[in-house]
Amino acid sequence: MATDRSDDSVEIMLDIFELDKLGDAEFQRILHFKLHLAIMENDIAAVKQMLIIGADPNFRNEMGFTAVEWADTLRNVDALKVLLQDVDIAHNGIELLAEHIRNKHPAVVAVLLEMGVKSFLSRNVLLHQGLILLACHIGHVTVVSLLIRCIPWYRITPSKQIFLQTAAAAQNDDVLELLRSIAREEQESLSAPYQRLPLIPVYAPPRDVEFDRLFNEFIREDAYLP
Repeated sequence: MATDRSDDSVEIMLDIFELDKLGDAEFQRILHFKLHLAIMENDIAAVKQMLIIGADPNFRNEMGFTAVEWADTLRNVDALKVLLQDVDIAHNGIELLAEHIRNKHPAVVAVLLEMGVKSFLSRNVLLHQGLILLACHIGHVTVVSLLIRCIPWYRITPSKQIFLQTAAAAQNDDVLELLRSIAREEQESLSAPYQRLPLIPVYAPPRDVEFDRLFNEFIREDAYLP
């Protein structure tokens, strides 16, 4: 659960004054170290403060991680929502989503979809399928599942073969199994209303001999039957 430790604001401000005394390179190093530390501790107040001071979510530290990549590694969705809050979803959302699909960042993909990218995909089936194809080729099961299930009415069955062929060509066995499983679910959901009900035995009532006699008396063999 995210923490919002406002009591630490004085300490953070003191740190800012200390950072101001440093050279630019050292300032950036320490600032982003503190940002990564805040993400690891899930201290959302500190994450926000570091961004206000000037931390860049895409700054790559000595370990080779950006803050966004670090939050994805830790599956810290709360931190990711803060780090990505300034993204222009309308103009850059799809491009950013494709980038993080390629980089196998499932938490970032989930946050971007939630932030509004899925509404664009719901209006552009070809684009949606293209991103699923990309994910099938890259081979991250969670990312593939997120893309398929983000739009409730979407069904992979009409395009199942091309998805399977793409995953098979890249030897992504886990993705193949996921696609087959989802296709089975869809088939079962389609056929469920038409499943044959078990046969219920029907037993004829005992013959009424008197009724049969009366019936035979009043029905002549030569009577016209339409």
